[in-house]
Amino acid sequence: MGDGKIFAQPIERVIRIRTGEADTAALTPVTAGAAQKQALQEALAGAR
Repeated sequence: MGDGKIFAQPIERVIRIRTGEADTAALTPVTAGAAQKQALQEALAGAR
C-alpha cells in the first residue's frame, strides 16, 4: 500500500499525443460522478 504522500509539480505545457492538442485543449476535466460511473462500468464488465 502507498504511504499517503502526494507530490505536486508545476506543468509548463501539456500535449495530447494522439490528437496534437496542446495546453488547456489537451486536458480532459474529470468529475467525481464521471469517475464513479467509469469505475462501476469497469467493475461490472470484470464481473462478467
